[in-house]
Amino acid sequence: MKPSIPKRNAQLNLPLLDVPATVLPDNKQQELVRALVELLMSAANEKLDQPISRGSDESQAD
Repeated sequence: MKPSIPKRNAQLNLPLLDVPATVLPDNKQQELVRALVELLMSAANEKLDQPISRGSDESQAD
């Protein structure tokens, strides 16, 4: 019988690209900022709309 080996969490390390920053015109930057804010707000609202899971022992409380 082989001794049990604890499982390790798989992690994938990818190199980050060293790319110079891109300068955007003010109107494009503002458009991207608005789009990012809308995306973050919709993601937060979606998260709030989901019921909170309290675990499996809640049904056993009765």
